[in-house]
Amino acid sequence: MKKSEEVIKIIIRETEARGMKRSELAKKSGCTRRQIDYIFKGERGISIDLADAVLKVLGKQIKIVSDKRAKE
Repeated sequence: MKKSEEVIKIIIRETEARGMKRSELAKKSGCTRRQIDYIFKGERGISIDLADAVLKVLGKQIKIVSDKRAKE
């Protein structure tokens, strides 16, 4: 599973757990309802910036850790 798919699963789970409507999530995160629908339907990926904005609304955050072993 791709990392972006994992993030999308978290977004869906947390949105549903809060009983939040997609339109409310979109408004609070500064994007369109259409973008949120695409994400929920798996029709589009999600950028780090959008994921960060949406997760902040849900009380979550993205943590990026540098892997020192990664090749440049």
